[in-house]
Amino acid sequence: MGINFIKNIVDGAVDEHTHNKFVRFGKGTFEREPMTVKVTSKVSVKSGFEFGDAVLRFVVSHSDADVDFSGAIITSKDISPVLEKRSVEYSSRGKKWTVKGSMGSDEFMEFLKELEGTYALLSLTTRGMKVKMKTALPKPGNTSEDFLRAEFPKDFLADFAKEFLWEYEGGKPFKSALAKHTYIITDIEVPKEFENDYAMARIKAVRKGTLKRHVEIDGQSFDNDYKLEA
Repeated sequence: MGINFIKNIVDGAVDEHTHNKFVRFGKGTFEREPMTVKVTSKVSVKSGFEFGDAVLRFVVSHSDADVDFSGAIITSKDISPVLEKRSVEYSSRGKKWTVKGSMGSDEFMEFLKELEGTYALLSLTTRGMKVKMKTALPKPGNTSEDFLRAEFPKDFLADFAKEFLWEYEGGKPFKSALAKHTYIITDIEVPKEFENDYAMARIKAVRKGTLKRHVEIDGQSFDNDYKLEA
């Protein structure tokens, strides 16, 4: 499975993580924030809330150094055992856990796996790369184009394109790119065993419809529709 939930849908490789990205949505048409990429002496990425964890994973997967991080984790679960096991400093109030810590890149990737089902709104630095993320969830239906900003070396541009901008055919590095998605959800299929349990029905239901993808790379446009079932 890829780290980018959009690519997982396109590849027909929907996993639990990809499914969880759509739990907040009912029927309707939802235009999401664009991801923008600028390439100068480094690569600068700006995106909305939904790509936060994917960009975190991408940056850390390209580091062999320690990861220094801080931010918030939003969840109704008790995650204190996970945080204490990883020696993460924390305080909690309601569903918001404020955290700060440092760990190796491999351990950080395992840490993110343990946080599946939560909203990990983390900023970090590692090996000269950085990710900065807001620490409050946008309200459902709202967008936040400046939710995340990241910077990393041009050496990793080709890998980034494979994961997020696969329309790029390689060769000469591009200077700017944009990817924007629209979810058109026409059907919500609830498993029979959860039909009388509203909370679980919302979590376990499969959203079906169309994923519209619009990409621009140095002025060249690509538009594609994909089956959405997650």
